[in-house]
Amino acid sequence: MEEDNSMMEEAMEEVEEVMDDMTEEMEGEDEEDANEREIPASDLPEAITTAISEAYADYTIDEAEEVTADDGTITYEVELKKGEEEIEVMYSAGGEYLGMEEDEDEMEKAEE
Repeated sequence: MEEDNSMMEEAMEEVEEVMDDMTEEMEGEDEEDANEREIPASDLPEAITTAISEAYADYTIDEAEEVTADDGTITYEVELKKGEEEIEVMYSAGGEYLGMEEDEDEMEKAEE
């Protein structure tokens, strides 16, 4: 009987750990989202729209987000479309290309 209780206590502790991890993960996502806000494409700095029109002439701006880092630095994530193709690029406020954001679905496919 004592062995059963001990096993049950261990199982409950494991469940609590998993729940705590999930809660921390979800809270982290909320913090990340709190630093991002969707903006109209017309609100993008001119340096970014110029850089996009030069580098991605065949694409149109579908969505834009202003991202504020904890240190106050502002960057922009811009979703571009060309037909069915979508890409997301990142720029500094001054129009410097910072990279392309990987699509989570595409990353999962590549891992399989």
